[in-house]
Formats: sequence, C-alpha cells, structure tokens
Amino acid sequence: MQLTHSIALDFGRDTLPITIFAKQYDKESRFVEIVPLECGKDYTLESGVTARLQLTKPDGHTVLKTATIANGVIKVELTEQTLAVAGTAVAEIGLYKGNSLLSSQIFYIEIKRAAYNPDAPASSDEYPTLIDALGKVETSVNSANSAAAAANAAATKAETAAGGADTAAQNATSAASVANSAASGAENVNISATQTTTGADITVTNREGEQTTLHIDTLTAVNTWEDIKNAVRLGLGEKLFPVGYEFTTLDADTTQNIIWVVRTHDYHIAANNKLTHTMTLEAKNVYSLSSGAQKAVQYDATEAFYYAEQELAAGTYNITIANQAWYTADNGKTFQFTLATAVPAGGQLVFAMTYNATLEGKSVKSYANKTTTTALETVTLTEGSEGTSLGTTNGSSPNVNHMHRAIFGSNNYAQSAVRQWLNSGALAGSVWAPTNVFDRPASWATSYNGFMHGLPADFLAVVQPAVLACRTNSLFEVESLDGTAFAINQLYNLKVDKFFLLSRPEIFGDWDSASYKDGTQLEYYNGLTATERIKRDAAGTARNAWLRSPNPSNANSARLDNSSGEVSGSSAYDYYGVAPACIIA
Repeated sequence: MQLTHSIALDFGRDTLPITIFAKQYDKESRFVEIVPLECGKDYTLESGVTARLQLTKPDGHTVLKTATIANGVIKVELTEQTLAVAGTAVAEIGLYKGNSLLSSQIFYIEIKRAAYNPDAPASSDEYPTLIDALGKVETSVNSANSAAAAANAAATKAETAAGGADTAAQNATSAASVANSAASGAENVNISATQTTTGADITVTNREGEQTTLHIDTLTAVNTWEDIKNAVRLGLGEKLFPVGYEFTTLDADTTQNIIWVVRTHDYHIAANNKLTHTMTLEAKNVYSLSSGAQKAVQYDATEAFYYAEQELAAGTYNITIANQAWYTADNGKTFQFTLATAVPAGGQLVFAMTYNATLEGKSVKSYANKTTTTALETVTLTEGSEGTSLGTTNGSSPNVNHMHRAIFGSNNYAQSAVRQWLNSGALAGSVWAPTNVFDRPASWATSYNGFMHGLPADFLAVVQPAVLACRTNSLFEVESLDGTAFAINQLYNLKVDKFFLLSRPEIFGDWDSASYKDGTQLEYYNGLTATERIKRDAAGTARNAWLRSPNPSNANSARLDNSSGEVSGSSAYDYYGVAPACIIA
C-alpha cells in the first residue's frame, strides 16, 4: 500500500507552514508529492535543478535525502527512520542548481505515536544521499579517466578525445559536488581514506556495515572551495590535501595570486566547537603588490604617552621619564611643556622625537581624539618640573603610557593594527580603529584596503575563525576599549579571527618562555632548515615576516621570521611582510 500526501509549497514568498500527518514506524508506504509554486503561480523547474529533503526529527536527529523530480512534481519517501520518533518533525525542501541553493520551503510532519512495534529501529541520523553520490563519483571519475586515456592514445583525434575527457571530468565534478553537499550531515557515517599518487581511495561504511570504496581524483572531483571545506569536514583533508599541498586564490586588489600551503591538519581548533576537523593554510609568500614586491605592513603605530580622561586645560605640565632604554641619560629626568590650547576629554599627547636622542628640545603634539591625525598644536619640551605633573612613563601612573610604547608602539597582538588589517574587508580609511586609550592610527590606515577586500567570496565563505593561543609581554599591558583586560605574562585566546599570523613556536618549535606557550610547532615546519623557513615576496626577494608572538622582555617588539629564516624581533612601528594564515573547518 502506498500513501501519498500531495501538497503545494510556494518557494517565492513566506507562508504559514503546511502540516501533514503520518504514523510512527511506517515504512515503504509513505510519500510526499510537492507541487512547486512561485508567488502563487506554477513554478517551472529549469533543467538541472535537483531537490533535497532536510528534516529534523522530534529528538533532534536529522535526515538528509534526495528527492525526485518528474513532470514538475517533487517526490520524496518518508522512510521508517524518518518516522521513527513521534511528535512534530520540521522538514525543509531545498532546490539546488549544482551545489548552490536556489530556494527552500518548510513544512511540518505530525508523527502520530504507534501503540507498539517490537521491531522499531532506534532513532539515528539518515544520510543515504552520501552513499548514493559517492557511487556516482566512482562511475564518473572512471569515465573521466577512460576518456583521458583515449585522448592520449588517439593522437590524430586529440582535440575530439580531449573534449570528451573534459565532458566526463565535468560529470565527475558534478557528482562529487552532490557527495560533498551531503557532508553537512555525515557525522555518523564512517568514512576513511587512503592516499594514492593520483588522489585517494575512499571507503564509506554505512550503519549496516556495508562498505563502498571508490577512487577520487582531487583535480576533478574536489575543485571548489565548498568541495574542499566539505572534504575537510568529513575528515578527508589530511588524505586529499597532505601537508605541503598548495591552493591558489587571486587577490583582486593586487592582481597577484596568493599561494596557500597546507601547514598542518587538526591543529588549530575552530571557534565553532561543532567543527571537529581543520586544515591550516599559510600564504607561501608575504603579501605582495602587483609588481611582486612585498606590501610592508606596520604592526602597530607609535602610541600616545598621555590620555586625557578629562579635559586638560591650557597650562604647563611635566612628565618624568623612565624605561628609555635607547637614551638612558634621560631616565629619571623631568621635562616640561606648556599648552596654549586645552586638550578635550578623550584627547592625547604624543612625543615627536627620535628614539635614540634626548627629549630636550623635542616636541609634544596634542590631539583632540584617538583617530585624528591633525594636531591641535605642537609645543617644545625642556628639562624642568614646572606646572602639573602628569606622572612617570613606567606604566605606574594613571593615563600615562609605558615609554616603550610611546616610542615604538605596542606588541600586544590582540590590540595590534596588523590584526585589524588581516580581518577587514573594508576600504582604506575604514580598516583601523583604536583598541586602547593610547592607540594611534596606523600609518597605512588611509591608504591600505583591508586584506580580505580583494579575496574571492567563495574562499572567504569557507574560512572559519580559529582559536588562537597568544601571550602578553612581561613588562606592561593596558586594558582594551572593549573592556578586555590583559595582565603581564598571561596566556589568552582569540576566537574571532578568520586570518592571523603564526606564532614563534608554530614555526620554530620553541618559546620565549616554556611557562607561556603560545602554540607548538606545525607539522610542515618540523625539521626545516633556516633557508627553508625564509618567506619571500612574489618577486623572490627574502623578507622579514611578522609573527603574532611578542618579544616578552619589552612592551614594543614583536617576533619575526626574518629574511634569513631565523627568529628575531623588531619594534611594532616598523614595516615588514605579512604571511597570513587561516583554517578551513
């Protein structure tokens, strides 16, 4: 006996969901036929459109099934597993063109409780689509391989044969896309892979212990970023894309190809804890201009030495210098200056100085706020202690910065300008924003688009925020404007970054302090020589590349993978190369 529920679903507008009724445990007898509408009119499904049912059972288990389309009507079977749990099931019919969702509509299935069924199955997830699709992949890939072989053998008909091979390869890719789309719900299907010279042999085991083994050529079967993401989600990333594997994306801003190298698998944790598998990518070269030369990025700008929490009236003020490691003769001295113009609440005072010379005769610039680059005035510093004391530049005085950061900027990665650039898709002028009360605009703030601005949308769609282990320095830290507090010698995690810099241990395998480990060495870097660690620009020139680790002995210096492939450091206000990293999860 076959019971068919016929309903109409309008894919062109929001409507109240339709409810149909079924009985628990029915099998091989319940079907739903759906007449598609678009804004109340017949919806003619174009050629190549497929339909899938995604259903959440009352107990939370899910069902993913392929529906059939015949004569413009969508039909799907309600299996015994679909109806295994009494209650209200939420069903969604999705219409797809290839791997792209065109539209979807929801309906409800009210499943009436059966009195008793001694053979009732335990509720579980159901994903027959994956098994079916993988079988199609095997057939299509074999067809592609056969066509390619024919092309090579028939030299006199190379163009014709190659055309046939291309067609077969496209069929393989299409079938693989169906398989990959099923990956979103395949957690309870056992999938393993064995790497081969031409791709991977994949074995799928269903809940009955039945196995299907097939070969996937990654060049034809997994050729979109969505495919790659789904392969990683299935736990196949390490086999299909081993460490050292390379991908390429085009950066529209520079017209340069960015080559992404697989550095490790399942090391970085996705911020979304439901995603258990990850693949870490790092740019092979530092970010480069269209010429091939590096695009140097300032890690962080020189910061203000004083923040005006309340208005600072016109008058004479003084500041006592400490921690001036580059001109020690100034340490312990007090310098005074006179403001003719009041600094409003939220304003800043900034040294205009040379790092290795006395402050005597140098200048102080006042600013109305943290973002403006136009000074209210510039006044001269002289040795003396007249007027109101603002405090000492050792980090102990309220609203007074540490001297290291008042000269060279901050090595706190969470507050850094380079981190903002990496995770922004905004145009120049809208990338940077202050992160603490002393922060000043990066020198590139009005001239650099965000790193993400030029990247392809399909690539950005599969990059996931990673959990990043970070550490602070051992000298001075300051609270962020969002209220995040940092203590010295502290480990902390960032969980919102799509793109990031690798840490010292992730490349070099050692730490500035074993007590504060901001990572461990990635598989790719294990055993490399210094020469093999060198980052170059697209033109081949060896470059210094920023890392996210600070040099913890000071408040201003961040670590580098330098142009010799060795670990070193440099002040945050310097300009060096950037090799972005990210995860697919």
